[in-house]
Amino acid sequence: MDGKVIRILSDTDLIINLGSNDEVGYGNRFEIYEPGESIKDPTTHESLGVLDYIKATVEVTELHKSFSIVQHRSTKRETVSRGGLSAFSQRTESIETTKIHTLPVNKDSIEPRHIKNEQIQVGDPIRSI
Repeated sequence: MDGKVIRILSDTDLIINLGSNDEVGYGNRFEIYEPGESIKDPTTHESLGVLDYIKATVEVTELHKSFSIVQHRSTKRETVSRGGLSAFSQRTESIETTKIHTLPVNKDSIEPRHIKNEQIQVGDPIRSI
C-alpha cells in the first residue's frame, strides 16, 4: 500500500494520505523513503533493482477515514528481574537491543548513496511494510 506524507505536524507527528478507508489500522507500519538509484552488476551491467533511501519507519497512532497520524517509535528489549531479591525473582521481562558492527571493507571501494534530501518533506512517498 503506497501513499505520501501530506503534512508535518511536529518533529514527532506526520500526517499520511492513507486511512481506514484504505484498510489502514492502528499499529500499521510504513517506510518514508526517497526513490533511489539504479544498481547494476559491475560485470554484466544488468540492472539489479533500485536502492531506495529509507528516511524513517513510522507507525499509525491516530486513525481517520482518509488519513492517519504516524510517529517514529522504537522498542529495545533486555531481561530484567523485578522484586526485592532480583537475582532469584521468578518475574522477569525481556528487552531487546540491536547493535550494528562495522565490516572489514576496503575504504577505497566505498561508494555512498546519492541522497538528494535526508529530511522528511511533504510529498515524500511512503509504503506499507
